[in-house]
Amino acid sequence: MRLLCFFIMSVVCAFSSELSGQVRKNSLNTGAPPRCEAKEDAAEEPLDRTDTARWSDALWERIDRAYQLQRYDEALRWLDSLSLLLSPWSDPSALLKYFAWKGDVQYHLGQISHALKAFRAALGVQTRDPRWELFSAYIGLGTIYGQFNYDEKALWSFQHADSVLIARGNSNGRSFLFINMAEIYMREGKYGRALCACYDAQLCLKKRYDDLVALLHVNMSCIYAKLGRYDLLKAHSDFALKYTEARGNELLRQEVYVKLAGAWHDAGNEEQAYALLQAEKALGIGLPTGDVYKLLLKIMSTHLESEGNYRMAAFALDAYMCYDDSIKSSLAQVDFADAALTDELLLMRDWQRKQMEQLEQRQRDDRWHYRKVSLQLVALLSLMVGVWLTMYMVRSRRLQAVVNVQEAADRLAVVNASVEHQQEQIREQREAIIQQRVALEQSKQMLQLTGKKFRNDLGYVLNLQGALLPSQERMQRILGEAFALYLPRDVVSGDFYSCHAVGDVKVFAVFDCAGHGIPGALMSFIGTILMRKVIREAQEIEPAGLLTRLHELMKQYLRDERGSGVGFYTMDASIAVWHAKERRLVLSSACRTAYLYTEGVMHAYRGVIMSVGSKLVEREYVNDEIDVPTSAMLYLSTDGYADQMDDENRKYGSVRFINLLTDVAAFPMQEQKARLLREFESYRAKTIQTDDVCVLGIRLGGEEV
Repeated sequence: MRLLCFFIMSVVCAFSSELSGQVRKNSLNTGAPPRCEAKEDAAEEPLDRTDTARWSDALWERIDRAYQLQRYDEALRWLDSLSLLLSPWSDPSALLKYFAWKGDVQYHLGQISHALKAFRAALGVQTRDPRWELFSAYIGLGTIYGQFNYDEKALWSFQHADSVLIARGNSNGRSFLFINMAEIYMREGKYGRALCACYDAQLCLKKRYDDLVALLHVNMSCIYAKLGRYDLLKAHSDFALKYTEARGNELLRQEVYVKLAGAWHDAGNEEQAYALLQAEKALGIGLPTGDVYKLLLKIMSTHLESEGNYRMAAFALDAYMCYDDSIKSSLAQVDFADAALTDELLLMRDWQRKQMEQLEQRQRDDRWHYRKVSLQLVALLSLMVGVWLTMYMVRSRRLQAVVNVQEAADRLAVVNASVEHQQEQIREQREAIIQQRVALEQSKQMLQLTGKKFRNDLGYVLNLQGALLPSQERMQRILGEAFALYLPRDVVSGDFYSCHAVGDVKVFAVFDCAGHGIPGALMSFIGTILMRKVIREAQEIEPAGLLTRLHELMKQYLRDERGSGVGFYTMDASIAVWHAKERRLVLSSACRTAYLYTEGVMHAYRGVIMSVGSKLVEREYVNDEIDVPTSAMLYLSTDGYADQMDDENRKYGSVRFINLLTDVAAFPMQEQKARLLREFESYRAKTIQTDDVCVLGIRLGGEEV
């Protein structure tokens, strides 16, 4: 009985594997473009090979005709003929179409490895057009990877196929992909991701009444069964049953019944699962195929075991383990093999019985003869034993020598095989390194081109910013003795300074815009233009009024389409107005502090805590008027100098900055600038610059220049 069971199981596995391979070949739909209808009896016309274009079109027509008639061998031969017209320099769309079709045909022929290479070659074609052939290649790769349980690669292929569908605007195709991805996630046990994929599929469905809707709710029922959400399982199960009954598709109803039975089986509700199986049986359309029937066998095995029918449960479980895609044909072959094997075993038993009777008769006849020759045999055997022992000694020595030689040859063969394997690995690694080197070289060239363009653009922005800043001659002409320490953190800066002369009044200011680099430079362009506009339109030159007008213009110009402000695009500023004849200085600052050194004492004048253009608070800017009887030094700066970090991540600090300004105030302008720069570089050491730095120093008093 064990031999019989083993033989039956072997026949089932053999036929199932063969038929499942045929089913997988015929069931693949790689999303190829729609093809024209072909007639089986159409006569083939001779190809005109003088015109390459017409020859190519004629070959494609014959390939399409053979594919429609499922003559995949013929289609592959025409594709090989078409390859003579193609080259690596051909049109990328033609190459993409050729490789996608070839992979599809080879998959249907069962040439999985060749199909995989063709699909990869299709993906290697450089094209920006999201053609159907590209979608076909991704779907083919995903199907092959999913068939061999390479779930990560299958998901990667489906995601790229989804990007092609997004470019083409096909939402129903995307829903089909998401449903397949949900099944892969369920197989991996990632039920959260599977549920998200189902929701994405539901969002992509344009038609409310479609078979994909039923399959979507069936998958969601299976997920909620795994998660233990039985209320949602019942809701989606009822919707799927109601929808499939309204559609009238019996094959769809059969698949929905069996999969929902599996969901209720996972939820532990065997009665509901068995009721759905009875409903599937009542359809009367035959046995389902593929994984649906495997699920049916599994549930039947569990139900029969719960009822105590262990023999039938074991039979259903064996059938579930052996079944793959075509169990109906396999079971028919098994029944035939079982009957044939039974007849053969009966004939074998009759033959054995007759042989045993003949053997017993022969033994009785020959027994007396054995007694007669026994003594002769003993004598002859003794002689033969002696000869055999002698020959055995000689032969053993020769065999031992042969064994030693054979073992040495085997060890040498193993070593040679190992060396060849290592050489093959070295060749593969060398090819991979060469490919990586080529890719790195291409990336390097692209980065060099991009960097060159960026440096050119950045140099252009730097020239523009330098043109907007006042030159040294203009500063000397307007301010007299003055210096400007201007250190951008990047190539361009978000800090800037300005100086203006309106009659006898001198205006000089320092601004710190939000941001660094190019964004900060753009803000500095806006600030420079607005500052010039404010001074040109001002009726009275006083710092608080200039800051207020700048504040209003910043909020007015930097607005989005809805009329609200642009967030935190602000500036910190210090503006000083010097009346030389009256020797009167007027200061006003926004989130900054101005420093005035006179008679050996450093005075700090703090500004209003509200940045120019800020929408967080609303305050009024105020003026600080100071009479300067003697020569004095005025310093306006941004926060970049005081915020600089050293090697131990410590700030320079405002106190140290004030002490530094006090120490250098008595020196000439250029000496002050050099000492400030030397102290900044010494403190920064090897750390990067924290912020843009701008320090403006003006000596007030003496003769006007």
